[in-house]
Amino acid sequence: MLSCPAVERKREHPIRPFDLARDLHALADLVEVAFKSELDATGSRMVADMRNMVRAGPLIWLLNPLFLFMARFMGGYVWTEDDKLVGNVTLSLESQHRGVWSISNVAVDPSYQGRGIARRLVAAAIQQARDEDGHWVILEVRVDNEPAQRLYRRLGFQAYDTIAELTLAAPHQHLPQEEPLKLRRRRGGDAEALLALYQRAASAKAQLIKPLHGARFRYDWEDRLEQALGDLLARHDTRHWVLEQEGQLVGSLKLVASRSRSAHKLELVVDPDRSSSMESTLLSTALAKLRGYPARHVETRISCGHAGSYDTYKAAGFEPVRILDQMCLDLRRTTRPVEQELQSGEDHTCQQALVSSP
Repeated sequence: MLSCPAVERKREHPIRPFDLARDLHALADLVEVAFKSELDATGSRMVADMRNMVRAGPLIWLLNPLFLFMARFMGGYVWTEDDKLVGNVTLSLESQHRGVWSISNVAVDPSYQGRGIARRLVAAAIQQARDEDGHWVILEVRVDNEPAQRLYRRLGFQAYDTIAELTLAAPHQHLPQEEPLKLRRRRGGDAEALLALYQRAASAKAQLIKPLHGARFRYDWEDRLEQALGDLLARHDTRHWVLEQEGQLVGSLKLVASRSRSAHKLELVVDPDRSSSMESTLLSTALAKLRGYPARHVETRISCGHAGSYDTYKAAGFEPVRILDQMCLDLRRTTRPVEQELQSGEDHTCQQALVSSP
C-alpha cells in the first residue's frame, strides 16, 4: 500500500497589504474593539460607515462620494494570525501634498498586544512611503499615549504641533440672540486672500510639511456643484463666510451645519496679528448662525500653538475630547533602513489615534 507524503502548506506571512474588498468587514470589527473608548468619546460613525460600505458593495462605492472619500484612507497593511485579522495600519497619500504620506488607525486586537505587531506594521508603512520616494510621513497620536509616543520617537518621528479636538455639547444654551459680526459669503475672487490668511495662521513647521496651495481655496462653478452634491447626500449645509476690515480679509468661518444626527463642524481662522477678542466674537457669530438647525454637538479642531485660542473656546462652553500630537518623519534625512529599528528596543503595546471620520 502506497502512502502519500505529507504536503506542508506554506504559511501565509502575517503582514500583507490591506485588501478593501477582502478585509473591510474584519477591519470594522478590529477598529470597534481597539478604539471603543475613542469612538464613544467622539461619537464617530467610522465603524458604521465602514459596515455600510460592506453592505453596499463595490459598484455602489463608485456612485457615493462618501465611500470614495473613505476609500482614500483604506491603503496600508494588516496582520493576520489564527485565520483572523488582528492588526492594521492605514497608509494614505495626502492628495494635495506631493510626497506626504499619512499613517492612521494603528490598531492591534487586545489579545495580541505586547508582541511588537504595531511596530512591524508601522515599519512596513514607512518602508512603503520610502519606496514611493516620499518626503514626509505624518501621523497624529494622543499626548497621553506613552507607548505609542515612545515607538514613534524611536522610529525618528518628531512633534511639530499639538491639536485639541473640542466639542460643544449643548449649543442651544450658548447661541447668541444676534450675530455680533456682519460677515459676507466667500466669493471665487477670495482665493488669494484666503490663502494668505491661512498661511499667516499656520506654523512654519506645518507649512514646511504641508504647504498650502491656492487650489484648496478655489471656488468656481465645479466646486459649488460638488459641494451642493455632497450636502445633499450627507444631509448638511456647508457655508463659508469671511470677515473684512479696512479692505483686508482678516477672518474666515466655515460651518458644516447638520440636518441629520451628525455633529455640526466648525472651522475658524483669524489673522494672528489681530486682537484675541476678534476670535471670541467670530466664534459667537458662528454659534449664532446655527439657529434654525437641530441642536447637535459642535465639533472643531484648533492648534494649541495659538496663544489664547484654547481659553477662548473653553469660555464659550467647548470641552476637550482629545489632545493630539502631530508628528512627522523626514524620510530625506532618515536613511537608516526601518528593519534595523526593529532589531532592538522594548516591545510596545500601541494604539495610535483614530483617524477622524469624514
